[in-house]
Amino acid sequence: MGIQVAWPSNFPATLAPGTYWLVWQFAGSLASGPWQPPTNATSGNAMQYIGSTTTWSAVADGTSLLPREFPFQICGTAAIVAQL
Repeated sequence: MGIQVAWPSNFPATLAPGTYWLVWQFAGSLASGPWQPPTNATSGNAMQYIGSTTTWSAVADGTSLLPREFPFQICGTAAIVAQL
């Protein structure tokens, strides 16, 4: 499943080097999707928001309890910034 999202107009066109969080949300039913297939984690940094407790929790496989990750791809153009 692929989703294309427009860059928000209130967001900077260029991001400075650093670490960023990517937060997304989809709605649907178990039968109709949308789905985000998890992969086996190497970093185990996928988090899910638990609305009933208003906290974030690590995503784990329901059977093995191993940490999971969610693949995504951000497309854009790399820019070289000249330093004076």
